[in-house]
Amino acid sequence: MSQTDESPSRTRSPSGAACAASLADTADVLRRARRRAGTERAIVLAALGALTVLCWASLALPFERLNLELPVSPKALEYALLWGQWNAAMLAILLPAQVRTTLLYLRAARYRYRVRWPYLATMLFVCGLAFALATFAVVAAVVQRLLADAGVLDRNHAIANSTVVALMLVSAGVYQWTPPKLASLEHFHAPLPFVLAGWRPGAGGALRMGLEDGVAAVRSYWLLAALLLATGPLHLLGVAAISTLALAEKLLRGGIIIACVAGLALVAWGSLILFP
Repeated sequence: MSQTDESPSRTRSPSGAACAASLADTADVLRRARRRAGTERAIVLAALGALTVLCWASLALPFERLNLELPVSPKALEYALLWGQWNAAMLAILLPAQVRTTLLYLRAARYRYRVRWPYLATMLFVCGLAFALATFAVVAAVVQRLLADAGVLDRNHAIANSTVVALMLVSAGVYQWTPPKLASLEHFHAPLPFVLAGWRPGAGGALRMGLEDGVAAVRSYWLLAALLLATGPLHLLGVAAISTLALAEKLLRGGIIIACVAGLALVAWGSLILFP
């Protein structure tokens, strides 16, 4: 009887050891996956942070004092500098507010779609976003140059006419309440459907998704960014104010309410200038 009782235990013990080993292996795989995901997350955050700091540093450069001797025409150099200023301003304003969508893309690439190099795909996603902002910067630089040629800007490269500034403030405030603005904020508050339903594989897909996310950002903030024409694209306080508002609208739970309140404040500010 004792031999009969001992035989099942001898039969089960190897199976129990195998299960324990399997659980240990699974736990080890999960730990390594978490460490790898944490490393990739840190890489992406460090890259975004470094790019943002670089943009802020470039905004502080005295472009007017630069004595550049390049084999290009002065007009082309001026357009290039204007574009650089606007591009740095747009990245400084909107790049920090894109952290949520960028990290969600990283997680989807890593766990959902098993991308081999998820951090590289995420960087391509950010490049697509940056391309959309750079395209807007081209338009803004051309507009600023045309305004300068028309004599509308002062020596600080800001619009000198207070009536025009007031109308820009009112327009930006009203736009805060429009369906395109609110739809863009909903996109940024809940980016999961965009990442999962709109997923496109490959390097081209990552660039295209980043471009689409950048277009949504430009659609949401183009009028607020245009207010830099009233202060000049190198006005650090103006850039910081718009960047802070973008962060609050996109990352805080009551972002839509914040956007509407900011719209009312802009309309009131512009009205006070128009009707002192």
